[in-house]
Amino acid sequence: MSLVDSIRKLAIRLTGTQARVCVIPRHFVLNEPLDVLVTVEVHEEEFEIRSAYLLIRGVSESTIIDADKDGQPGTPRVEREEFFQQKVDFLDYKLFKAREKHSYKVKFELDDGIREFSNEAGNKVYYEILAGLDVFGNDPGSSWILVSQEIKQQRRLR
Repeated sequence: MSLVDSIRKLAIRLTGTQARVCVIPRHFVLNEPLDVLVTVEVHEEEFEIRSAYLLIRGVSESTIIDADKDGQPGTPRVEREEFFQQKVDFLDYKLFKAREKHSYKVKFELDDGIREFSNEAGNKVYYEILAGLDVFGNDPGSSWILVSQEIKQQRRLR
């Protein structure tokens, strides 16, 4: 292996670009088992993972309008609070080979501390989900996916 190849491999590990990870919530109804699809598309190099995981967080946003010294409304601002966090491990050690594609159906339940979805004026409650691979270096992962309303699994008519 040349010096350039070694540097390239190290750069891939440090930037977390070994694979593309996507997460799709298929059934996301509070107080029911959740169903999420995670896909992993490996790029040019094989690599090992220690585990694969989902991160779920509940977010509450409140719009606040403060009054100035004359009692006039000021510029609205949004306060964001993460009221719920959960990690779900769904895969132990695995060696991913170059250019492989994998799909995983992950079913789990949320722990205590959840709140109902809300989209009231000035107050929102929603959930976000992320899938990631625990590797040496920077974890490749999906971006945070907004689950703004309850998603029910769709069935195709045959």
